[in-house]
Amino acid sequence: MARAIDAVQVLNDINWHHKPTPVSEFESGFNRGLNQAMWIITHAPTLTPPNEPLTLDELREVKDEPAYLKVFDPLLESGWHIIKAVTEDKIIFRGWQTVYVSIDGMGVEYNLYRRPPEGEEDT
Repeated sequence: MARAIDAVQVLNDINWHHKPTPVSEFESGFNRGLNQAMWIITHAPTLTPPNEPLTLDELREVKDEPAYLKVFDPLLESGWHIIKAVTEDKIIFRGWQTVYVSIDGMGVEYNLYRRPPEGEEDT
């Protein structure tokens, strides 16, 4: 399994110990390898953590934070909501009026995510 790294931190650590060499010296031994390694780190693809639906335990931890509500009914609109509370039978969202969804509907009528699922508009 791949291990995510903070490329900026790695590059800063390398630069702390060794300044990149000028292009004219790029082809020489150690400097060539170090410069290639720095180029690879800079241009490596980023690892995006999986965007699995949030569990009830995770929803209880994200109280007062936004979550993306993906509604399966095409007549209803999906979008961002702030979790106000998770009770035994419902998830309550913050807003100017009381809006909630039934816990029984999770995975059947809707899912909640940390970010919009693939293909959803990020609004």
